[in-house]
Amino acid sequence: MYYLPLAVSGFLIAVRRKNLNPFLFWISVTSIIIYFQLFFYSRLIMHLDIALTLVAGAGFYYLLKYNRVISLIALVLLVSTAFYAAYELSSVSKPFVDEDEIRYISSLQNKEDAYAMSIINFYTPWVAGYSGKETIDPGLLDFNKWTPIEWDRFWRTPDPVETAKMLSIYDKPIYIYIGKKIRLLNESKFSGDCFEKILDENGVQIYRFGCFKGSSD
Repeated sequence: MYYLPLAVSGFLIAVRRKNLNPFLFWISVTSIIIYFQLFFYSRLIMHLDIALTLVAGAGFYYLLKYNRVISLIALVLLVSTAFYAAYELSSVSKPFVDEDEIRYISSLQNKEDAYAMSIINFYTPWVAGYSGKETIDPGLLDFNKWTPIEWDRFWRTPDPVETAKMLSIYDKPIYIYIGKKIRLLNESKFSGDCFEKILDENGVQIYRFGCFKGSSD
């Protein structure tokens, strides 16, 4: 919100000049809703932010007409604070998936022609991007053949026979990735003869399912 002074000045100048437009109405209504925390106010914060950014552009225009030196100083301050804020945020941010997990997922590139499986959508971008495999997931990509009800059954069941039967509709082996952030999963569903645990390190497990359609397993 470093541009707030420019936004306020742009808003006040527009009102003073009676240059009424939808942006002023937009800012007024969303500001009232957010300030008094009325219905769905948290969803309108982004709308207010966009409107203030646009009005801040008008405030900078008026400032530029009034004094070029002050406007240049304001621009330098805005750019500097924006870069500083981005640097501070990036210096304390941590990746959602660490290097170990990326390495484990990437190891699937060396496996035979098979599917990779991300059992929660959180891991789908990384599994799809680093495994080099067509990725089955709960609804984001096109290789999923289960309904939401079937996914719920898969998550809940402890039965390896039922799990194998559900997975057998696919025509290739499946490498099932279970990352560090997956909790409360009953892994007994992967204990049958159709499953092989090929990795178990640092809180990550990968199972290979081999009883796919057309296989001899």
